[in-house]
Amino acid sequence: FKGAEMNPVTTAAGAASTQVDDITGRQSGAWRVAPRRVTLAVEGWNATNLQRRDVFRRALMSLRDQTYPVSGCEILVIVDANVPEDFQWIGDVLPGAKILHLDGFTYYRCKNLAMRQANGDYLVLADSDVEYEPQWLEHLLGAFAPDVDIVAGRTRYEPGLFSETMIICDGGMFREKSGPTHGFFAHNVAMRARTYHHIRFDETLGKSGGGAVE
Repeated sequence: FKGAEMNPVTTAAGAASTQVDDITGRQSGAWRVAPRRVTLAVEGWNATNLQRRDVFRRALMSLRDQTYPVSGCEILVIVDANVPEDFQWIGDVLPGAKILHLDGFTYYRCKNLAMRQANGDYLVLADSDVEYEPQWLEHLLGAFAPDVDIVAGRTRYEPGLFSETMIICDGGMFREKSGPTHGFFAHNVAMRARTYHHIRFDETLGKSGGGAVE
């Protein structure tokens, strides 16, 4: 179980090398990125494979309760088409969500489907086992500037041996300042359409993820 922090670091070629702290999605009383221009896509395999619907529900509730008006966004929740489960409850927790059923479900195949189906000028990728800070989306989208294509956020892990291992992995991937990057994680990231229309994740990797962008 992970917690996404609200102070992201931008990642884009040529971006200014400055820390992105205390940034806001509001500008002159309005949202810098209008909700109607945003697609929020959530992978949903944890609901059944881990048999932890309570974790998935908590993730969806944390997205629903964002300071940013998620109800105005296009919302996609991608689930395993081969699982005989009624996913109608997702719409009860996160009103307006469109359920997409994916055959041959893997983590990055799910992310690629989101990239193909999204209509927004911005695509936000989220996971079903993450509890998002209330201002996460506001800050993530607020970090965009004209020369920024991708904004990636930090992730906190609950205490434990697994968490310590993941923190080490994150340390090898995450950078402290804005600028070019070797990679990012697909559960706490937003990208422009001009980017997500032209990249895809490697779908040959295992069901739980871990891999590279093609």
